[in-house]
Order: sequence, then C-alpha cells, then structure tokens
Amino acid sequence: MSLKDQLAEDLKDAMRQGDETRKTALRLTIAAIKNAEVPDVVTVPARKGDSFESLAARNRVDADRLAFLNPLAIDGDFEEGDPVVISQNIPVMDDEAIRAVISKQVKQRRDSIDAFQKANRQDLVDKEAAELKVLETYLPAQMSREDVAAEARKVVEEVGAKGPQDKGRVMAALMPRLAGRADGKLVNEAVTELLTSA
Repeated sequence: MSLKDQLAEDLKDAMRQGDETRKTALRLTIAAIKNAEVPDVVTVPARKGDSFESLAARNRVDADRLAFLNPLAIDGDFEEGDPVVISQNIPVMDDEAIRAVISKQVKQRRDSIDAFQKANRQDLVDKEAAELKVLETYLPAQMSREDVAAEARKVVEEVGAKGPQDKGRVMAALMPRLAGRADGKLVNEAVTELLTSA
C-alpha cells in the first residue's frame, strides 16, 4: 500500500473512531499533498499567424502535444497574444515526495508551537503538539543530535570545510543525506557548532 493510500485509510479510521486530532492532522496533510499534485502550467503568447507547427518549432516541443494541451484552438489558428499552453509539468507524487510534504507539515507544526509558546497559548501548543505526534508516525525515525553531528563531521571532512564561511557547502551536501530523518534546525545547529569550533 502506498503512503498516500495509507493516509486515506487512516483518515477513515480516525473518522470512525471520532479522533478529532488525527482527523484534522490527516485532512490538512492530504490537502497539502493534493496541492503539491497540481501541475505547473507554462504558457507563452502566440504571434500573428502562429500554428501548432511554428509554436512547436520555436518552443522545441511536439506539435501533437501542443494540440492536446490547447483543445480550444481550432485548427491551430492563434491570434496575436493568445496564451498557448506549451507544457504541463505534472509532479510525480511517490512515497518520497509525500514524505517531503509531511516533513513540511511537521516543520509548520514545530514553528507554530514555538510561536504559540511565545504568546503563552498553551491550549494551541497542546493542539499542535498532538497533531505533530500524529504526523511523525509517517516519517522515518528521527536521528539523534549525536548522529546528526557525526554525519556532519563526515561531510565537513569530505568537502574540506575550514570555518563558518563554508557552511553553505556543508549544508548543501548534508541535507540530501538526512532528508526526512533530521529536523533542519537541528542540522543547522550541529553544522554551526562544528564549523565555529574548527
């Protein structure tokens, strides 16, 4: 079962059980996944006398694909300035992409918890923390601070980082390795400590 299907099944279970916290967290996550699935549409303005063939040649795309993406253009006749859809980049939402969406949801909950704590709103902190707990069950086990620091040391050695000025290079190499397994704030803190003590 895919992660997307698992989320849908778990939402049904939460609804049957009347678990409002799980239901809310899962609904918001499924909505975020649906938003991520919306294709990016690229359009260009037509020139006077353009046809599917001339547009396809100028934009290096297939003329049949242009015809498919622009069904309202009768016989490929375009007026100057008409918007022509040349591409629809449809995102592939595999389990890894869905975990990335869940990770963003987790980060949002953590940020909200920080903000609500500063505002002395314990009721909202508790709500966000409960939803955070639900979402974390769909992510791989999170690395400890020591594990993150050990992985960061390896990357520092690999890229030859000497000090804080090399933080960008270290983070660029480290973050893909730890994707979904460590909070970005924790990684940032570990790398900063390593590079300032170097």
